[in-house]
Amino acid sequence: MYNLGVAREFTARHYLIGGDWGEENVEHSHHYRMELVLEKNDLDGNGFLVDIVEVERHLDEVVADF
Repeated sequence: MYNLGVAREFTARHYLIGGDWGEENVEHSHHYRMELVLEKNDLDGNGFLVDIVEVERHLDEVVADF
C-alpha cells in the first residue's frame, strides 16, 4: 500500500446568526489544519501514486474558498 499525505493550514472567519450567541455573533476567526491522505495499492507507469502538483493545486483551490 502506498500513500501520500498533504497538509494545509489556514484561517477562516465566521459569525453565528439566528440567536443570542454572545461573542459568537461577532465575526471572528479560527485556525484550521486540513490533511489529505491518498492511498493506492499500485503506482502508475512512472512510479507515482498521483501527480503531486495536481493534488496541491486542487487542495489550494479548496482552501482558497475559506
